[in-house]
Parts: sequence; structure tokens; C-alpha cells
Amino acid sequence: MLLILIGISFLQFGIGFWGSKERAYLDFKDLLLIPIYIVYYWMINLISCITALISFFLDPKQDGTWSSPDRGL
Repeated sequence: MLLILIGISFLQFGIGFWGSKERAYLDFKDLLLIPIYIVYYWMINLISCITALISFFLDPKQDGTWSSPDRGL
């Protein structure tokens, strides 16, 4: 599954790189960092989803509402 994701991402970045060659400030060597970025992004996404699920199951009555911080007014 990870190989399919990396392949699709290479295709996306390749099309984007090819479509904006004259405007982009990227070299071809920068494309070699794409797999590292993809794995890093999905690992952070996985960790945040697992953390959210654990938080939900530990306290399901928590609303998750946002309250404005005190700004000293």
C-alpha cells in the first residue's frame, strides 16, 4: 500500500514539476526528497488520528469545543 502511495505521489509531483518548470524554484534533485516527505506526513497524520481516537474513547462526553484565550482585556 505504501509503495502505491509513493508511486502516486511521485506521479503527482512529477506532473506538477513538469507543468511549472519555468516558475518553480525546484531542481530535479529536490524530487528525491518526496518519498521522505510523504512518509513523514502520513506518520504525523497517523499519530494525530490515533491520539484523537484515544482521547475520544477515554472521555466520550468531551465536546471538543473551542474557547477563546484570555487576551488581557
